[in-house]
Amino acid sequence: MKPYFTELPLISPSLGLGCTIDYVGEVTSNKQSKVMILDWKTGKNIYSSYDIQLAMYMAILYDYTGTLVEDLGVVQIPQDGGKPKVHIVEDPWGKLYAGLLTFERWKFDHEKQLMWVRAPQQLLDIRTKLRGKKRKAFDDAEWQAWFAWPWLKKDALAWWKHTYEELKGVKDELGSTEKS
Repeated sequence: MKPYFTELPLISPSLGLGCTIDYVGEVTSNKQSKVMILDWKTGKNIYSSYDIQLAMYMAILYDYTGTLVEDLGVVQIPQDGGKPKVHIVEDPWGKLYAGLLTFERWKFDHEKQLMWVRAPQQLLDIRTKLRGKKRKAFDDAEWQAWFAWPWLKKDALAWWKHTYEELKGVKDELGSTEKS
């Protein structure tokens, strides 16, 4: 293994998501070396949500750096001191789509609460004082405050479609030059 980055904190400007990637670097297996994103997990079980998590890391890394790393794996480290196992993520693009769908649904379900997370204290005080009809009218108002989370109104699925088409074109170009 040859690490390029460990514990790499990143933020995606387009998606408004952040993460800390455990490992980005070369991994050699069967005398072949490839660049991978790896995430370390301790415990007895490997869950499908880990694959989605790594696919989201792939998207965030690409959005931040312009580098596509499609080879993803979960390193399961047994608590009994046994040999670690690497679980390769199958279909990272499908997992990314599932993750972005989940993210869009979560934003939809929590939009109203998130509008207030970073609200200036003076507006929170006004909201607290309002009661009954006035408070309901205030809560239901169709306005966008400057302090709203920036990604609430961004469409992660539109980003995904654009990025997928862009990367598919790059991969098609690479494939055609390798064949010639």
